[in-house]
Amino acid sequence: MNKASTNIHFYKNENGPVIRVTVKPVIEKDGLYFRDLTGDGRLAPYKDWRNTPAKRAASLAAELYADEKIGMLFVNSWKMGIYQEDRTKVDESGLLNEEIVEQDESIFNVENTYGTTCTVKEMGIRHFILRQNPRPGELADWINQLNMVAEGTGHALPVMVLSNSRNEHGEIVFGMNDEAGVFATWPGTMGIAAAVRGNGPELIDSFARCIRMEWDAVGMKKGYMYMADVMTDPRWQRSYGIFGEDPELVCAIMERLIPGIQGSSQGVTRGGGGRRHQAFPGRQSQGKRIRPPLCPGTVECVPDRGQPAHIPPACLPDSHRQKGILHHAVLCQTIGCQEQVPVWAGRRCHGDGAGRLCV
Repeated sequence: MNKASTNIHFYKNENGPVIRVTVKPVIEKDGLYFRDLTGDGRLAPYKDWRNTPAKRAASLAAELYADEKIGMLFVNSWKMGIYQEDRTKVDESGLLNEEIVEQDESIFNVENTYGTTCTVKEMGIRHFILRQNPRPGELADWINQLNMVAEGTGHALPVMVLSNSRNEHGEIVFGMNDEAGVFATWPGTMGIAAAVRGNGPELIDSFARCIRMEWDAVGMKKGYMYMADVMTDPRWQRSYGIFGEDPELVCAIMERLIPGIQGSSQGVTRGGGGRRHQAFPGRQSQGKRIRPPLCPGTVECVPDRGQPAHIPPACLPDSHRQKGILHHAVLCQTIGCQEQVPVWAGRRCHGDGAGRLCV
């Protein structure tokens, strides 16, 4: 059985990072080790860990094939091989699900899915959402296996596994709270907010540090979790996962939670993780109808009393914004209405001259 977790080779650099490879070779130069991501023996700028991240990224982007770039644009929910009941439909390690499904249905869509190896090697997909609840060791093995497959391709672009939050107690609900009871378990977000109100925001530092360490240990570097949205309507579907209806309290929590998970206030560190803030203003219920999110160009009117509550969490200083995290939608506040703008419109400001506050 070719299991990646038992096939990792380590190369320690003096005063530098430890290099880990499974199927690709390393380059030795000046007494140092570098991952040979393409296997051609050439120490390109993106392979040299002594260069700045910006220089390495520019060098890699210039060499990537079009198919590799396209593959990086997509993300999809994915299943682990250990939960596949038909054991003829897993890889030799038993970790990767290789089932082909002609019509895979979820609350999001209906689609065709292919085996994991084909999806990573042939389609170039590199982002997967995990909605299952494995033990930490099983999760680490799966992520290692995914990355061993990815390492054997083109420029060895790594796989990133994403997840909804895993560190709160709560009912398991697909698409919002898919996992519970395996990682260190804290109260739900409303319970955390109550504790902060009673004992101060310092406990958020411990909460964020716990998340960062556990997620980093299993190889997960990005999460769909912890909305800065403020609760102003009890019928709103995404009220699950927020920190209540007090804008000042939400801001106090976010000012510690974001840098705590990232590892610093300046961005995601090597041992940190990214959190993705999702704004779902379009699901604010209006009368007897609840609009779906992401309707480009639509305007949703809300009562004036709800306006001020949403603005402060959307205006956290740049030093506390999630670095490199995709926002689903941009929330703009106007007098008497709430406008939803697709993120690709590129709107990010603190006042656009028309009395609106944008993110």
